[in-house]
Parts: sequence; structure tokens; C-alpha cells
Amino acid sequence: MADGHKEEMKLLCVKSVSIFMEKVTKMIPRVKLRDYTMQCIGCVPMTYLGSQAECIHGLNSDTDIMYECQTVKVIQNSDQTRNMATVPSDYDAVVMFDSAGTPEGYTKLKLFSIRPDESYTEIDVPLLCVDGFLSNCLVSGFWKDRLARRDLFPSHGMKTGLYTHGPCITFKYTGMENRLDTDIDSVFTLQCDWPEQARGWLTRQRNYNWPGKDLKNKIEFIGCHLVPIGHTLSHQRDIEWRISFNKPERELVWSFNGTQFACVDFMKIFFQVKISPNFPDLFPSYFIKTVMFWMIEESNPTLWEPENLCRCLEELLCRIIICVGKKEIRNYFIPSNNMMDIKPDDRLDALLVELIQFQKLGLDKWKPIMRARIDEKDENDIYFYHVKINALSTIRHYTLNLLSSTDYQEFDLCLAHINRSIEYAVAQELSKDIWEIFRVEIQTIQRFHEHLKTVNESFLESKTENKMVAVDKLILFLQGQKKAYLSSGCLQLATLYLYQGRYIEAREVLDDLLSSCNDSIVHYTFHSRDKKPKDADYEIKFPRPSLEDTLRRFIIFDTYYLPVLKALYPTTIQAVLQRTKSVLFISPLFSCYLLKFHCYMAEGNEEAAVEVSGQLMKSAEADQITTHRDLALECSAMIT
Repeated sequence: MADGHKEEMKLLCVKSVSIFMEKVTKMIPRVKLRDYTMQCIGCVPMTYLGSQAECIHGLNSDTDIMYECQTVKVIQNSDQTRNMATVPSDYDAVVMFDSAGTPEGYTKLKLFSIRPDESYTEIDVPLLCVDGFLSNCLVSGFWKDRLARRDLFPSHGMKTGLYTHGPCITFKYTGMENRLDTDIDSVFTLQCDWPEQARGWLTRQRNYNWPGKDLKNKIEFIGCHLVPIGHTLSHQRDIEWRISFNKPERELVWSFNGTQFACVDFMKIFFQVKISPNFPDLFPSYFIKTVMFWMIEESNPTLWEPENLCRCLEELLCRIIICVGKKEIRNYFIPSNNMMDIKPDDRLDALLVELIQFQKLGLDKWKPIMRARIDEKDENDIYFYHVKINALSTIRHYTLNLLSSTDYQEFDLCLAHINRSIEYAVAQELSKDIWEIFRVEIQTIQRFHEHLKTVNESFLESKTENKMVAVDKLILFLQGQKKAYLSSGCLQLATLYLYQGRYIEAREVLDDLLSSCNDSIVHYTFHSRDKKPKDADYEIKFPRPSLEDTLRRFIIFDTYYLPVLKALYPTTIQAVLQRTKSVLFISPLFSCYLLKFHCYMAEGNEEAAVEVSGQLMKSAEADQITTHRDLALECSAMIT
């Protein structure tokens, strides 16, 4: 290779690694934030896993979520049962490993004991057993039924077409009913201590000290999980459970340096584009990651310099070719488990020929992938902050959905729990700036709620003076929030003015907000945004504004309407809230025109109301959002 060509390749390698690592350092905190939101705020024991969470998803991948059952305890041998006269009070049942006759990497789970008092049982474990063993098929059915109850995820999201996909139950979930673009693979798991089958992973000799002692200790503490699926070729497959190391694998991937991250990601892209279309399901991305783990453990750390990326990719491809030729992929934690033992020999032989042909193309075959990643780089503000903004969109959607109760006491308890969780996240500096911003919106909700309670109490006690003081305090607060993040201050202030009959002031606020919504404003929903980061509108010159300024100038999120605050909202929203009994998320622009419609109707300006109603109906037909359509129909009904 000529010197000029070598230098070009080296620069491509260094730049693509740098850009990819910048992306990863933004995305990992977002995953941790999502975990925190589900586990600590939603109180649901779920964890984001798989390629999306590891930030090595190639061109695309589904969202993987693992549910960790809290009420079934797993023990691995009879020694752990000697001091267990009865089942602990917080478990429905105890099950014990029984690996007799199971393939490597699998086990059966024998029912050991159940809770004596069955009246509080969350999971009827004996009902899910066959001949004393926990059935993976029955458990998967139980999990599918559990998801169908729609109480684990925010009710505003849409779940359709639940179906079994390996050990997972797959469904669609989105924050807007018309956008069915996100597959979620959800798997029910049982957590257990580090398994004996993987004991050798902790102690085996490593020439290059990867992973290090601290990381190994952390992984041992995490333990493993049991997934409800048996080995395809086993005669006991209906009662076998696969030993899964998804959480440890995420920790290992997060320990990668930039070259290692880029190497496995680029190889996934190579397979997705060049290999998988001709060999579907033959060599999954999990195999690539496994080979990568072995390669890092067995390689000198000096290999993993950014300028060596092409060399690393060639080495990884070479190792994959060797594995396909031997028809063997050793599980990284249980090497005796050959994960390729169920793949058809003739298809592997054909894959081997294809891989060798690609290997002969030389280093230039990696150029398109590197350039594609480099092209993702953009210096504008929206791209720079969009991962954080997307994370903020996710947590506000998830958290606000928790406030769907119409019971004041229950609402107060939930709001207090959310506030405590935010305080803890800020104290732990877990995406501190995002939580600080979101706290502003929670404060607005709290003030509205307190105001409504005060107004109701004043009405019951006929204390008009107290009612007026409460209104003035709330208006003063909202005026201070008027230019705050999320546009919620403006819309909530306009809503309060409308509620009070101050229609001109309400329209002034709405017109001011509408006039600021120019072409550079991005509307974020839970799963999408109406502009892309590279739009010309985003070409903002340096110095780059702060995240807060970016939100104020360029971002609007969906407006929320909470059932407990129904009395403050216009009648169309009250009607839809009554039917749906859930939080409504509405486009801010749609909200503006909806509030203007009510102002005109209250003022008796039917001509203007009819015009705005027509705009609302056209908007609802264009965006195909069910909530918008329902509200537009309510407006039309008011006119006719």
C-alpha cells in the first residue's frame, strides 16, 4: 500500500473512532437515565439491554428490555437450602438448579418451596410447573398475559400484536398512537448468583489482564439471569432455562475504548449490509460481540489504538472466519457451550466461502463504513444536544404518565415520590442538568395541583379572598416560568387565563408563542422529531449556546394534560380525558390553536372559532394522531 494511501486510511481510522466514541459517551448516560426512570421512579424492575443499550447497534436494532422477577428466588445447590426451613416472606417460591441432562449453558429449575400464605402471591409458581420443574413455555405465557394487562408501561403508549420471539415477548410501543416504529423485545428473567458453570471465567489465566479485577468483581456481584427458553436440540427443552449474562456483557462493552467500540460496531454494519441479507439468522450480531470479547482478552492492549482500526477489523474478521470454519463459537463465560452447534453445516460452509471472498477485498472495504460514521458528525447545536434532549423527552413521557390518577391522595403520593427521585438523581449527578430542567415542569404541575386544592377549599368555605390570592400567586409563578424550558410555562399560563375568563390575555400569550415557532423549532415527541439534526435550519454559529438556551430557542415538547387537573382545562380536553382516563400528550402548536378556539367560542366570535376549528381538523388529518382527531371532532361538535 502506498504511503499516501496508508496515511489516508490512518486518518480515516482515527477520525471515525473519535466521532463514534463521542457519540457513545453521550449515549451511555442516556441508558443509565432510562434505567433509573423505570426502576426508581416507575418502580418497575426492568433494565435496557442488548445492542441499543450497549451503543453498538450497527445500522439498526430493536429495543431489548429485561424484567427481573423479584418474587422467585433461585438457589444453585442443596447446600443453600439447609438453613431455609420456610420460604422468606418476600418470595412467592424458591426454585433450585438441576442441570442433570441439560446442555452446557442451560439448567432446569426444580420447585423447592412455596410461600405458605398464598393469598399474597404475585406469581402462582406451582401452576407454571410441569412434573415439579418450572416450565419455560408456561412462564412465557404468563409474561405475555402480564404485558397484555398494560400496567407495566405508561398507558398512553400503544402495545399491539404481542407475539413470541425466542425467549422474548415482542410488541410495539410508542408515545403517539400513529407511530408504530419501535419493536420492544421484552424477556422475563430470574436473577441468581454467579453460576458454577461459569466459575472458571472468574479464575482463568489472562495474559493481558482484561477484564481487570475491579470489573470482574463487579460482574460477579451482578450475577446472571435465567431466561425461559431451552436448547433447540434437547428433549427437555420445554423445562430448560438458558443461563444469560446480558448484564455482565453490558458492563464489558461499556469498558471498551473507542477503537474497540468502533470495531464491533463497524463489523455489525458490514454483516448487516453484506452478509445477513443472504444468510438471515445464521450469524447473529451476538456472535460478533462474543468473538470480540475473546479477541480483546487475548490481544495486547497496544493493538487497540485508533490508527489500528483497520488492522483490528481485519483481525476480527479473520477470527470470525476461523469460527465459521470450525463451526464453533464458544460462549465467553461458559466456553464449553458451543453456541453454533444448532446451525446447519451447509449454510455455514456457504457463509465461509462468502466471508473469505470479502476478506480478499483488502482494507478499502472498510472505507464506506468509516466515512458513513464520519458523515454523522455535525457541529450544530441540535445534533450536539439531541441525545440529551431525546433522553429528556423519554423521562418526561414516562414520568408524567405516572401522574394519571384522578385521586388527590394517590396523586400527592406519586408527585412526592417523583420529587424525591429527582432530588436523589441530582444529588448523584445522574444527568444532573436534565433533571434540573425537568424539575421546572414538575414544579409547574405541583403549583397547579396546589392551586386547584386551594380553590376547592375556598369554594367550600366561601372564602373568595383566599381564592383570589391563590390565583394571583399562581399567575405570578407562571409568568416567571413563561420563558422557561419546554414551552410549558406559556401554555399553562394561557390555560389558566382561559379558565379565569381572561380571553384577551390568553390569546396574547398564545400569539406570542405561535410567533416564536419558526422553521428552526423542533417538535419532539416520545419517539420522533419533526426535523432531522442536519437540517439547514440548525446551522448555528459558535459559540455554542448551553443546553438550556438550546431548549428555549429550538425545542418544543408535547403539551401534557393530567386527569387530576381536568377542572382547569377547556371542555374539549375534559371530554377526551374523561374517555381515555390517561395523560394526554398534544402537539404544542395544536394546543395553541385549541386554546384559541375556546377563547373565540367564549367571546362569541363564532366566525373565528369556525376558522380555527377547520385548521384543527386539517392538522389532525395530516398528522393522524388519535388524540388530535378526537379533540378536533369535539370542537366541530361545539360549533354545530
